[in-house]
Amino acid sequence: MFWTRIGTPTGEAVSGSVEEIEKHVQAGKPAMIYFSSAPVRLDSVDEVQYKALKEFRDQLKNRGLIETYDTPGNFADKFRRQLATKINNDLFFHIEGATSGREMMIDQILTEAAETIPAMSDEAKALLIEASIDRNGNIIYSRFLSGESLSTNGKEFLRNATPRDRAKWEGALRELETLSLIKDAGYKGEIFELTREGYDVAEFLSK
Repeated sequence: MFWTRIGTPTGEAVSGSVEEIEKHVQAGKPAMIYFSSAPVRLDSVDEVQYKALKEFRDQLKNRGLIETYDTPGNFADKFRRQLATKINNDLFFHIEGATSGREMMIDQILTEAAETIPAMSDEAKALLIEASIDRNGNIIYSRFLSGESLSTNGKEFLRNATPRDRAKWEGALRELETLSLIKDAGYKGEIFELTREGYDVAEFLSK
C-alpha cells in the first residue's frame, strides 16, 4: 500500500518495499499493490518521494499489478473482494493437497495485515501522524525551569496540559521510540526524527 512516499533507497532499488515486491513477483508469487488517491496537503508531500512513487506506479500499471482506492472503506471492500478472486483464480493457490477453506485463508491474511501495525496509544498515533507532516520529520522535546515543551509541525502538545495529560504525551514519545518509529537525532533526548518504519506506519494510520 502506497500513498505519497515510496521509501528509502537500498542501493539495489528505489526503496526496500520496491525491492521486496520485485523479488516477490519474480519468484512467481501473486501480488496485490494498492495506491491511495486520498487528498493530501501539498506542503506535506516530499516531491522527490512522490515523483519516484509515480514512476513506480506507472511501471506496475503496465504489468497489471495495481489498484487504487480513496477511503479506508473503499480499500476494505476492494481488498476483500479482490483477495477472494485472487485466491480462487490464481494458479499459485491451486497446489496439490489444497483444501477448500479459502475463506479461512482470507481471514488469516487480513488478520496478519492488521497485526503489522503496532499497538499504541491515541496520543502516540496523533504525535506520529503530525510528525510525518513536519517538514523535517522532527519532534522536539525540551525541558525548562518553567516546564516542558513537546512540539512538531508547529504544534505544541504540552501547552496548558495537566500533569496527567503531560504524562500521557511524554509516554507517547517513549512509545514511539520503543517501537523504533522515531530515533534520537540529538542523542540528548531532545530532538527525535521519524524512521522509515515511522513514516510507513504514519501513512497507514492517515488513510
